[in-house]
Amino acid sequence: MNAALSADGRFIFTAASVLNPGDLFSCALDGSDERQLTDLNKDLFAEVALSDAERFTYAGDGGWPIDGWLMKPHGFAEGNRYPTVPEIHGGPAAQYGFAFFHEFQLLAAQGYGVIFTNPRGSTGKGAAFTIANRSRWGEEDYRDIIA
Repeated sequence: MNAALSADGRFIFTAASVLNPGDLFSCALDGSDERQLTDLNKDLFAEVALSDAERFTYAGDGGWPIDGWLMKPHGFAEGNRYPTVPEIHGGPAAQYGFAFFHEFQLLAAQGYGVIFTNPRGSTGKGAAFTIANRSRWGEEDYRDIIA
C-alpha cells in the first residue's frame, strides 16, 4: 500500500482486493469517510467474469493451522463437480491473501476452481511458522498443502 497526505488533510492511499488489482482511495485521518477516487479497470471488469475468494482454515500435517482460500469457478452451481487447480506460492517465505491474482481469475473464468494456501514456511504467522520447514522445503509444506 502506498499512502500520502493531501493538501486538504485527507489520507490518500492505494488499495486492492481479490476482485480489484488496485485503485486510489481517500479517507479522513481517523479512517472515516472513505471514498474511491479511481476505477481504473471499470471497462475491463464490465466484460470479464471475476470470482471472489472464500477464506478457510484447516489443520495441516501435525495439526498446524493453515490458512487457505477457495475461488469457485465462474457459473458455479451447487452439487456440480469442477476441476480444481491448487496454486502454490514459491519462496517458501511468501504469503497469499486477499489480493488480486490475474492467473487465478483466468482459471476461474474458464471453469476451474482454484485453491491457494499458506503452508508452513509462509510468512505472516510468526517466525516459528516461517522457519518450521527450514532445511526441509517440500516436506512439511507439501503435506500441509495435500491435507
